[in-house]
Amino acid sequence: MYSRDEKMKDLNRTDVPRFITLQEVSDRLSVGKSTIVAWESDGQFCRPIKIGGRRVWLESDVIDWMMEQRKKSLLNLENKNV
Repeated sequence: MYSRDEKMKDLNRTDVPRFITLQEVSDRLSVGKSTIVAWESDGQFCRPIKIGGRRVWLESDVIDWMMEQRKKSLLNLENKNV
């Protein structure tokens, strides 16, 4: 049986996948929920996972998408400066 401290340690692990809601994605990206839905419909954003009728995203997928956007932005800046 796990102690309370062991359970908390497991909950705080960063290698455990975490689901986040549309509201959390919206807050993280500082854009409206309708923008995220539009990006998703256009194939510009990662797809959600349906769990029990709710749409959620893997936090790691959202972070990967954010890093990819940053990379694209930096490449665009480099190309403009050439």
